[in-house]
Amino acid sequence: MRIVFFILISIHSIILTAQVDYTFNSLYRTFEEGQSFYILKDGSTIHAAPFVTATKLASLRSGTPIRVEERMDELFKINGFRTNWYRIIFDNNGLWAEGYIWGGDIAVGAFYAKENPDVLFLYGIDEIRLVNRGDYTEESLQLCLYACRNGRVQDVLRFEAMGTLYTKTQGRAYGNRGVEMIQDVLEIAFSDGYCGGVAATVTVFWDGQQLHYINLLSNGFSSETFSNRFYIYPAEHKKQGQIIILKEEAGSFELNKKVVYTHQLEKQFIWEGKRLKALD
Repeated sequence: MRIVFFILISIHSIILTAQVDYTFNSLYRTFEEGQSFYILKDGSTIHAAPFVTATKLASLRSGTPIRVEERMDELFKINGFRTNWYRIIFDNNGLWAEGYIWGGDIAVGAFYAKENPDVLFLYGIDEIRLVNRGDYTEESLQLCLYACRNGRVQDVLRFEAMGTLYTKTQGRAYGNRGVEMIQDVLEIAFSDGYCGGVAATVTVFWDGQQLHYINLLSNGFSSETFSNRFYIYPAEHKKQGQIIILKEEAGSFELNKKVVYTHQLEKQFIWEGKRLKALD
């Protein structure tokens, strides 16, 4: 049994706060002063003042390190995402320079490939838009995930984030987990951190050239029940071949903490280079 609790969030974690709420308690909109971060979007512009009409000082690549000096009061909205400008320090052709960048161009999550320190993965908000869910309409957060090697973008993947604007997130690379045709299994985890809230993971494969969206797996838990979906990879089981197992389980906890399963199911897949193929 595997029950996922996302409690500890790394330095790259974010708290997704409502668009109308601009408090200094929001880590999502307040990159900590004096700390280093990375440029998210390739070609992000550094300005001489916190305005898009201000003089352009430089254009930075994805993965370029910067240091945040100050969060500005000025706000700007792009693709439905309204957030602050920041005064930063950056390397401008070998010399330290100061400028201003819109907060949406700073990566909110960054992590390296498991075995290759030359590969850096970055993610952040690409767009916020209203979507029709049938019976209701809600804001949808679209994330962009960048794969950079030695300072150059190799691939970009866009996908929908889980949860609300308060949901925490964390990214991590796990190596290939025994899947021979890929280099890394990437997981972007989302958690509200309380019973009944969002607990989900987006799985992405990195083959060294391209990012491949695999699946969104949701989990649920309370003090009495649980429901989990997760992959078991070739390096983690004793079956022969390149089998990837999708395991589903649900159940409850008795008073003596004994686990009682009400549902258990396994589905087997193999990786074909572009997608998972289900085995009969």
